[in-house]
Amino acid sequence: MKSKFIYNSILCIGLSFLLGCGLKVGNLDVGKLASAGKGVLTGNKLSLKEQKVIGEQMTAIIVGSSKIHQNVELQRYVNRVGQWVAMHANPETEKGVNTEWQFIVIDTPDFNAFSMPGGYVVISSGVIDRLSSEAELAGVLAHEIVHVEQKHQVRAIEKSKTYSNVGDLAFLAADHYQTEKHGGYDQDSLKNRKIASNLFNATHNLYTKGIGREDELDADEKAVVLMARAGYDPYAYLSMMQIVESIDDNRKTLILATHPKAKDRIHVAFNAISHIENYVSGTKVVEQRFLRQVQ
Repeated sequence: MKSKFIYNSILCIGLSFLLGCGLKVGNLDVGKLASAGKGVLTGNKLSLKEQKVIGEQMTAIIVGSSKIHQNVELQRYVNRVGQWVAMHANPETEKGVNTEWQFIVIDTPDFNAFSMPGGYVVISSGVIDRLSSEAELAGVLAHEIVHVEQKHQVRAIEKSKTYSNVGDLAFLAADHYQTEKHGGYDQDSLKNRKIASNLFNATHNLYTKGIGREDELDADEKAVVLMARAGYDPYAYLSMMQIVESIDDNRKTLILATHPKAKDRIHVAFNAISHIENYVSGTKVVEQRFLRQVQ
């Protein structure tokens, strides 16, 4: 264990030196975030502070290697919905450290949404484009909020017995950024187009390979309850899952590739709704506001 701690400390120090304080991937300073993690990773169990550091790093890498949606009003809208739903969750707390929720829309037609420790949630425009109400959007965000609340990804990281993947991802992000900065990909590039693919594959392995079927179904079950607490019609979660079921497999990138079958998830969510039926009548779907914001 002592040797692992020394290795992780060296990794973080080296990462900070190589990336430098000024290197930005997109609009986020990966070097700064890597430096923030120096000396924080301490063992097999992640404190909330450690979770936040890893979440910051991963968010910088993912968002920096994607195209952030340029519609500022859409970003604000998704954040308002996400913050409202998150207010009704019960995330872990520690003295002096709280979960600070952030919701980010990336511009890609792929159907994708995922969360990272510390309260970071990323959703693709490909998801939003396929939804028809605010309640469905709240359902997607609630699922990811539950993952953070229940520490599903954190347990996956802890089970991996190594945090070196965080450093590997940061190096990949830096390579990807620098390659694009200097004129894009060419035949002489050692990394070429596989850089972006490797980045997302590594993220996939870190955050989804260790997340089992039971964790995904747990998030489905608890998400409908969270939706109802926030005042959204939980039946919208079922309609959202029907959308997932109808999507072309080629558009189900990263997270959905490892999720249980949609019909199984719908079954779990429906059973959860049956236990809160008395609270459903006062909930809303909110279609018109959603359509005004996304069109």
